[in-house]
Amino acid sequence: MHTKIPGFRLGIYVFKDAEIVDFAAPHGVFSAARRFDPELEAFLVADSARPVQTQAGFAVLIKSSGAGMAPIDRLAKLAPACRISRARVVDSGRIITAGGIASGMEMGFYLLRRAGYDDAFMNDVARVMEYQQAWQLYHGDLEVSTVSSPQPQKSK
Repeated sequence: MHTKIPGFRLGIYVFKDAEIVDFAAPHGVFSAARRFDPELEAFLVADSARPVQTQAGFAVLIKSSGAGMAPIDRLAKLAPACRISRARVVDSGRIITAGGIASGMEMGFYLLRRAGYDDAFMNDVARVMEYQQAWQLYHGDLEVSTVSSPQPQKSK
């Protein structure tokens, strides 16, 4: 188990034509987790302070913004050695990504673990969200890269 990180903050990158669940799911996990630890914080970031249009037509207002780059260009600049992975959650250190329409939930739970929360805490959050069975099924679909190893390792 990791040591709990007090005041853990999660910035979720939202880009043009994103699916709502891509950013809402991890935000929702943190929202539910705040019932157990009010110090947790999640917020949205984007390339500019302008509203971001989602694939479903919703406009999302952002509190924080980055440089005006396309999402893939921004990722390439932040992580030039990145590679494609089929895992639902990939942790390369400072940057954590999730792939798949509903994998944002798993990313939210993985981030709670990375912030030092134990299985009992995450099971409580999953129960409140009515997500227990899916959490048990997917929580191991993860790749974690280490500085000493250039290729991500598949977790058990």
